[in-house]
Amino acid sequence: MFYQYNSFSGKLTGSQQFQPCFPLSPQPAPQGEAPKVTFADPNTTIAKESPPPFRGAGGKMMGAVSEALRQQQKLFQAPNNIPIHLKGGQMDKILFGATIALCGLSLMGCFKVYYDLSVPRK
Repeated sequence: MFYQYNSFSGKLTGSQQFQPCFPLSPQPAPQGEAPKVTFADPNTTIAKESPPPFRGAGGKMMGAVSEALRQQQKLFQAPNNIPIHLKGGQMDKILFGATIALCGLSLMGCFKVYYDLSVPRK
C-alpha cells in the first residue's frame, strides 16, 4: 500500500492507487545536503495568543506556579550527582536511614522465623 499527503487533514493517508505517485528509481540517491524538513504548509499560521488556563478536577481554575514550588523544582532538577531520594536535605537522609534499618530488622525477623520453623525444639 502506498501513502500520499492529504491536504485536508494534513496527514499521510492510504492511497487508492496501485502505483506510487512518484516512481522510485533504481539509482542511488545523490550525496549532498539533506533536504530541509517542513512541518507546516505556508497557509498555516502560528497562534499568538496564550493557551487557555488549565482547569483541574471539579472545573476549578489552576493558578500559576508559586515561587516556593519553582525553588523546589530548581533544587530537585539541579545536576549535582546526588540521588533524587536524598536531594531533600537532612530529613531525607534520616528517613532513608530509618527505612534501611526497618528493612534490615524485618529481614532478620524473617530469617529468625525460617530458622525456628526449620529447627524444631526438643
